[in-house]
Amino acid sequence: MSSLKFERTMDATMNDTAQWLHEYFIQHGSLTLPGVGTFRIQRISAQVDFASKRMMPPSFTIRFDHRHDTPQREMFAYISQRSGLADWEAVRSVNNLSFIIVTGK
Repeated sequence: MSSLKFERTMDATMNDTAQWLHEYFIQHGSLTLPGVGTFRIQRISAQVDFASKRMMPPSFTIRFDHRHDTPQREMFAYISQRSGLADWEAVRSVNNLSFIIVTGK
């Protein structure tokens, strides 16, 4: 396989992996990437300011914790199921994406 073809295949795999991780994050409200950390969706309740007669609607924010960076098996199983990859290939794909995020390479 030529180097250029290999790079295109890797880029497509990384894009697919990123898309599946995004889906997983939205569905489960949490995503842990090895060596990176955990992202969590947190709901913020509606708030009322009686003095100014204003009401702020509920909203969401994303919290990040770099100390918790060990993903659950469920995430790899999800990637494997969505992609048709073997479990070990799903782990490798997520690890490769995490490496790129951490190193920028």
